[in-house]
Amino acid sequence: MIMVRDAREDHVPVSLVIETKHPNDRGREVEERVAAMLAEFGWDQPGAPVRLLSFSVKAMRRFGWLLPGLERTLLIEDDLGRWRDGRLPDGVRVVGPDLALIKEDPEFVNRSLRRGHQVHVWTVNEPDDIRFCRDLGVTGFTTDDPEQVIAVLAEPSH
Repeated sequence: MIMVRDAREDHVPVSLVIETKHPNDRGREVEERVAAMLAEFGWDQPGAPVRLLSFSVKAMRRFGWLLPGLERTLLIEDDLGRWRDGRLPDGVRVVGPDLALIKEDPEFVNRSLRRGHQVHVWTVNEPDDIRFCRDLGVTGFTTDDPEQVIAVLAEPSH
């Protein structure tokens, strides 16, 4: 967090993404400690350069109570399940599905977008996958190859 703070003070537009891992032995203490650390930096209010991620709906709810002004992303890995219709937990406006889920159900992107949510797909590395997501209207990518994503997104769309 110090590195992000220092870079921002030097006018480098970076932000911090924090993913909590569950289940774990510490339970809610994880989100409480993240909230306390962010408060120390003054990053517990809207406009903070922080996004909170988790596969855990409980973690999303706890972050909503502890840090209601920060953006939260619900990650989805194995099955769209109860989120298939594009709904998300209260206050969560970004869904982060695995690329494989989008390939199985491309219309999920539209359902989510129609509900006003952003869709940040992970992990998108191959040019054809980048084009596929771009053409569906995906609003964000997690990638291991940012240069590849930039190059493909710079191509004219058909």
